Amino acid sequence: YKGGALEADVSLPQLAAAARDPECLLWIDIQGLTEDEADFLVLTFRFHPLAIEDCMGDYVQTKREDYDDHMFLSFDAITYSAEEKEYKAINLNCFLAKSYIITIEPSCVSEIDGILKNPKHISKMLSNGTDHVLYSIMDKIVDKYFSCLRYI
Repeated sequence: YKGGALEADVSLPQLAAAARDPECLLWIDIQGLTEDEADFLVLTFRFHPLAIEDCMGDYVQTKREDYDDHMFLSFDAITYSAEEKEYKAINLNCFLAKSYIITIEPSCVSEIDGILKNPKHISKMLSNGTDHVLYSIMDKIVDKYFSCLRYI
């Protein structure tokens, strides 16, 4: 996102260039982090290898870690498996800084997917800052917690 214009589905070299541009705000959403993508994140954003390792694992306890120029968060979203007829936790990992938010999910988190399908909403959120994007994601996830609790 730069100057009111939103770009989607960009290549890794384009993302690296945008990450160096102080006028860009980035939201990078990754489903099923690969080794190549992990290497890209470490090289481009200088993420701690242990934080990336957390993103590669099956489950990480809910946590928040502060670094010099960004924050790492891990928390759970809830999804319903129609096949198994049960609710499951999906571990969502986020890196947040003033100029970017990177969400990493092992599989589709419906709350994020819903936001990503509405480019105008993404532009509005990013124009308010990356922290607003994180707030919107967490708000939708927590709302789903309450609807799931009704069935317990």
